[in-house]
Amino acid sequence: MSFTKYYFRQRIKQKIINWLFFLEHPGQVQPTTYVEQPQNIKLKEGAKLGQWTKLYATKNGTITIGRNSHVGTDTIIYTFSSTGEPDESVYIGDGVLVGAKCVILKGVRVGNGCIIGAGSVVLENTTTGENELWAGVPAKFIKKIQTMGSQPIAEVS
Repeated sequence: MSFTKYYFRQRIKQKIINWLFFLEHPGQVQPTTYVEQPQNIKLKEGAKLGQWTKLYATKNGTITIGRNSHVGTDTIIYTFSSTGEPDESVYIGDGVLVGAKCVILKGVRVGNGCIIGAGSVVLENTTTGENELWAGVPAKFIKKIQTMGSQPIAEVS
């Protein structure tokens, strides 16, 4: 089989996988979302993914996105690294807001009610507390967030 034929078969296969994932999660996933290993991606009730979001789960690394969490446009989440180290799962808690164009690497655990600022890179094995604001490259703790009912409100300094 020629490379071109193989390439187009793989592209069609991936499009079908993405479309099935989209159909399984109505209202939660955009048609432009790209997924690897969809059986290892868990979206809880009310979780939403923005346009062009890419989720790269592996056989040994799962991605879990908590209830009422929102992942911004063009965000990428990985459960592996290119260094050959073991894959690790990524967990995003309930009520989390991940800004647009973020990168979340393997082993990250984001606590409930956190906000990850747009364009942030959350490095491997980072664990956040609950109701915290993280931002930057690499992402660092900025401040605690007050909550008002179920909605996080950034603390006024």
